[in-house]
This record gives sequence, structure tokens and C-alpha cells, in this order.
Amino acid sequence: MALTADYWNLADRLMRFIYRETRLPMIVCDGNATIIRAIDPSRIGSPHSGSQQILSGAVDEYVVTAEEAAANPLIKEGYNCPIIDAGQRIGTFGVGGPIKITRPVGKVAAMVLASWAKEAKQQAMLHHIATRIVTQSDQMRTQLDQAADKAAQIENTIADRVSEGLNKVKATDSILNKIHQISQQSHILSINGSVEASRAGEHGRAFAVVAEQMTELAGATRTAAADILKTLEEIRAVIGNIHDASNQAATGSHEQLELMSALIANVATLQESISDLEKQFNRKLD
Repeated sequence: MALTADYWNLADRLMRFIYRETRLPMIVCDGNATIIRAIDPSRIGSPHSGSQQILSGAVDEYVVTAEEAAANPLIKEGYNCPIIDAGQRIGTFGVGGPIKITRPVGKVAAMVLASWAKEAKQQAMLHHIATRIVTQSDQMRTQLDQAADKAAQIENTIADRVSEGLNKVKATDSILNKIHQISQQSHILSINGSVEASRAGEHGRAFAVVAEQMTELAGATRTAAADILKTLEEIRAVIGNIHDASNQAATGSHEQLELMSALIANVATLQESISDLEKQFNRKLD
């Protein structure tokens, strides 16, 4: 994990706290052996040879003794040690001055910075996990809303189709009653027509009247029959709509099953995230 500017700012605060108490010059190098914080600002951004040796694994600490400093005016007495996080060298801490003072100061400071690095990494992981949990919770809420809306739409569609079918059935009943009445009248008139025909002889005017009424009733019967056919077509269409709505319900049920599967998967991921969160808290307690 790359260390953030906030971490190096904390390192700077620690360095300056130690400086106020000891007046010893100090530097902090990053994982590239570049001086990233220093009491002397002019040194920031420069590579440090001792840090390079430590980070490459050539040495475990870099010491410049008083004798070495006296022999070489380009170097100063001091101590540098690695900042280690999870077994990796992520930077170095250096203190200038007598070794008997700078070695314990440097080691303690490096240990503090190592613990802060671990804390920063855990906080970043906790933030990542918390973000995952929030995102997955939002997804679950959206999926539940979609499932509820889909179910409501299907329910309303089926209810409308069934109501329409019932209305068409009622209309059919009315027309069938009309046909029944016409049949009854036709039956009576046909009897009357037969009687009149037997009496008519040469005088068939009455029978002609009856025959005319029978014709009119036949026309009415044809109209009623056409109405029945039309209504039956409408009923057939309504039944088709109900069939489509049923298919839609089946499709909706399938989609709801898919949504539920997605929700179950999200719940499992949430459980995993919460488990990770718990592990991170346990690590912090350790």
C-alpha cells in the first residue's frame, strides 16, 4: 500500500517533536530512499545513500561514527534505520549526532512510524470495506424496489384483464337474453302464421303480415348473432390478454427469482465484508 501525504505529515510532526526535545537534526526517507521530510528543508527531495543501502537490504542500519565524520567532511555522525511494516522496508528514519543518543532515538522513532503505517493501512482497508458495505446495501435496496414495482405492475395488469373479461361476459349474457326473447316471439309468431295460413285460403293478407314480422325478427336475430360474434371476439382478445399477463407474471416471477439470487449474493458479500471488518478491528485491538 502506498503511504499517503497524511502519513508523511505525521512523520514530520513526530520528527519535529523529537527535535524540540533534543535539537538533533533528522530526516525521513520514503521507499525510494528520497528524503521526504527533514528538519533542514533544503535536503527534501534529495536521495540518501545510507537509506539506499538499507532499503536495498545491503545493511540493516547505517551508522556514521564520529571518527568517520572527522575523516570525511562530506558526512556527519549519525544513525539511520529502516521503517518496517509487515516485514517490508517502507522507508528510513535518520538522526544526526552521537551514536549512543541517536541509535535509541532512531529505533524508537522508526518503531512509532512503523506502527502508524500499520494503522494507516488498516484504516484504509476499513474505509474500503465500509464503502463496499454501503454500496452493496444501496444495490440491495434498489433491487428490492425493482422487485416490488414489478410485482405491483403484474398484479395490476392481471386485475385489469380479469375485470375486462368479466364485463365482456356480462355483455354476452345480455345479448343471449335478447336472443332468447326473440326466439320466444318468433316461436309464437310462427304458430300464429301457421294458423293464419290454414285459414287464409285465397285471403292471405293476415299471413303476409305475420310473414313480414317474421322477416323483421329474422333480421334482428342476425344482428344479435353478429353482436354475439363480435363480443366473442372481444372475449377471445381479453382471454389472450389474460394469457399474456399470465406469461408476464411468469416472466416477472423469473425476474424476481433472479433479483432474489442477486440479493442472496449481495448478502453473502456483505457478510464477507462484515467479517473482514471484524478481522480488521481485531487486528487493531492486537
